[in-house]
Amino acid sequence: MFFTSLICLLLAQAPPTVEDTAQLTGVVSDVRLARAGDESLAVAKTALQSGDAISTGDESGAILHWRSGITVYLGAGSRIEVGSQAPVPTLTLNRGEVRITAGNAAGFKLITPLAEAAITRGIMRAAVSAKGERFWSESGTVSVRARELDARRRTRRSSIMTVGLQEPAERPAVQLKSGEQITILPGQGIQKPTRGDAAEWTLDVEKLKRAASANANRAYRDAVAQENINRGTTDTQAPPDAPDGANAGNENSTNTTTQVSTSTGVNLSLGNVLASSAAGSAGGLFTDANQNTLAGKLTVPYQNLPAGTTFAGNIHLITGQTSYTLKDVNLALSDGFLGNAPAGDLQYWSIGLGALPTGQITTGIGTGTGPTPNAIHVRGFDAYVVQLSQFGIPDPADPNPPPGQFYAVPGLVGQTPTNPNIQGAVPLTDSNAQFNQNATFALGQIALSKTPDNHPQVLLRRSDQDRKIIKDPGGNDNLDQVTANPDVTGFHDVPDPMFFPSLPTVKVPDRGPNALTNLPQYRNQHALQRAAITTVTAEGLSGYARRTGQTRFVIDGKIVDISGYKPR
Repeated sequence: MFFTSLICLLLAQAPPTVEDTAQLTGVVSDVRLARAGDESLAVAKTALQSGDAISTGDESGAILHWRSGITVYLGAGSRIEVGSQAPVPTLTLNRGEVRITAGNAAGFKLITPLAEAAITRGIMRAAVSAKGERFWSESGTVSVRARELDARRRTRRSSIMTVGLQEPAERPAVQLKSGEQITILPGQGIQKPTRGDAAEWTLDVEKLKRAASANANRAYRDAVAQENINRGTTDTQAPPDAPDGANAGNENSTNTTTQVSTSTGVNLSLGNVLASSAAGSAGGLFTDANQNTLAGKLTVPYQNLPAGTTFAGNIHLITGQTSYTLKDVNLALSDGFLGNAPAGDLQYWSIGLGALPTGQITTGIGTGTGPTPNAIHVRGFDAYVVQLSQFGIPDPADPNPPPGQFYAVPGLVGQTPTNPNIQGAVPLTDSNAQFNQNATFALGQIALSKTPDNHPQVLLRRSDQDRKIIKDPGGNDNLDQVTANPDVTGFHDVPDPMFFPSLPTVKVPDRGPNALTNLPQYRNQHALQRAAITTVTAEGLSGYARRTGQTRFVIDGKIVDISGYKPR
């Protein structure tokens, strides 16, 4: 009786189900919204309601974001309908192609003419055409259930006249594991799962995000120009109520600033989904107007550029690193170094303070751990090293980034940047950073890799942002104050027709491992950093040490001793 009463009490006190909220966060070209029988051109930052239908033209695309952590990318020639948002957000795909990233606990349901698909914490693609339907689990597990009987069951049902013969109340679902794909053909039901590949899908998510960001940026500039025309002015002053950015998680926002990102702020492409990421990463699709300037001026000289020089462009994160190759160590496949990842792949680690983390660590810029962090206590210190198993933005130390991926991320503005916003850890901050002390933790302080001839590499890294922009309070870009990071080795003048179509060139920093001066050296690291480097090295070379008995290695002329280390 006591337990029955307790259960009833808990049920009575349980909070009511709160309906999730969806927002149209990005539009490209001809996107239309139908609501209550009326159809109009869709506008970014529109709050969506159950029953809304969104359709895209042949060269169009759209991006939707749910507050709970779901992002839907809609390809060209597609049509969707927004369904009920509680207890599970639901969407109907009538035609075309979508990519869905789900990081919420309730999951997400997609209804198509022939099937129902569900996913929780993963990435799913789906396509609907007159020829049939396809579903691919890009990451995680996707459950797919056919909505119609296949041909064999229909034949059996019509040919066997047995009294009381009934079909099962619910048809079994097919569970697609990561990488698996299925097709459903009209009248034939679900086909056998096969291995899927991104090349088989036409929706280019990165291209769509960049185009949506550029559209938002141009719309903001056009609004400013029109307001100036209305005022009879010729400067770039923004109207007082013009939004400086966009907040995909708040459909009622009218004057947000730095909460969303451009094309680099996407972290759902690797491994498990970062559960706590929402508008700032998974749904971050806009250029933040506070983080770029059309005609900002240098406040202090930079190299051969005097103060007052025009310094247009975006804020970028930047990384420099020193690589140490252990040439006397010849790795074997049985050593399992980096899980036998190919040469050149990086395994990123950072240093946290205090006890081992108990939950996921996120950084707000698309990097972090999985739901269960891979963390190791650093002996002799109240600290640990943790692997950034998710690295959803291009590494600034990579001299050859993917095309179109070298843009700004959110929250890097002001005297004290709010991003990378570290959640779930107390980071060891970088005292050598000029502007952003958390950037080194967020982009990895230590990395492991290996050469093509199977020698391990230990890389020491430090990161920062390439400039500081203080916007003119009156909105005049000509009066924006820009301070270039003196540690950046150089800037280049390059055209950027997508985000700055009105300018011939903008300032872009060097890329690659030598993009910053004062690179970290092992011999100059303090005791905690050296102990952390030893821990990461010991973890990576534990298989090699067991096979060969070698436990002492030379890095930067110093001996690193991993004897006594017990791998987990």
